[in-house]
Amino acid sequence: MDIKQLTYFVEIAKEKSFTKAAANCYISQPALSKSIRQLEEELNTKLFIRDYPTFELTQEGEILLADAIDIIDTFNNIKARIKMIRTKVEHPIKFAVSPLCGNACFGNIIAKFCELNPGIPIDYYETDRIASQSFMKEMDISIVLLPQKITELSKDHLVTDIASCNLVGLVSGQYESEKMKKLSLKSFLEETVVTSEDVLHIIYANELNLIGKKHIFSSYNADYVQKMILQKEGFIVLPDFIARSMAADPLYRLVPLEYDILCRLVLVTKRNARYSQVMERIQNYILSEFALKYKST
Repeated sequence: MDIKQLTYFVEIAKEKSFTKAAANCYISQPALSKSIRQLEEELNTKLFIRDYPTFELTQEGEILLADAIDIIDTFNNIKARIKMIRTKVEHPIKFAVSPLCGNACFGNIIAKFCELNPGIPIDYYETDRIASQSFMKEMDISIVLLPQKITELSKDHLVTDIASCNLVGLVSGQYESEKMKKLSLKSFLEETVVTSEDVLHIIYANELNLIGKKHIFSSYNADYVQKMILQKEGFIVLPDFIARSMAADPLYRLVPLEYDILCRLVLVTKRNARYSQVMERIQNYILSEFALKYKST
């Protein structure tokens, strides 16, 4: 005897019809009849009087019906309580992202999620420490730029790809087109390179260790960086999805690099997290919102 058999039995008793009960339970009538026959054999009794046109429960069937309803209600209550434990968040979810990615899009995405889900507290961090393994261990969810060749971080984390990216340059729209068709290695050596800590890590991972004067920016000095670029004091190196979004403003212009620098934007979650359903909910929201904002650009 199992919970499905009891559910089928109660549905037949309610509908007084195998045909209607089978439709309600999304099962074929022969399969339903077989299940009830096995239940009767296990209990060594008949549960229904099938003398057409009447369709009634036997005395044994009436006894089983009362208990079956209680058993099904108890089972559903257990499932509901377990689900509540999995989705109830007693401590804030720790979420970390680099200043570049947070300022570009993920800060707004998480703010919107919190607005839609006030019952899920999130501690949000924008920090360049995101690349540190020790810091990442403290986080429940992190969004990180990784070199293309890195496929996993540690056995304690799950890595989900958000997007594959190229690094590209962004210059002032006033740059002469002929002068700046592509950014060469010479440009990296001679000009001011403005970028973020996580992008610099990608550049170094691609063995481009010789970079001239460089400025590392964070979200707090993003306005200063934009001013530098508009005054043609160097160029920004960014992941393409961010650069394309900025280049929608005619003040800026995209400039490809003469060599490919590939990276991966990934979402990192703890394995065996206590709030697994909540984490999955946050993850699915991030992936869908990112796709809506950037995949079509």
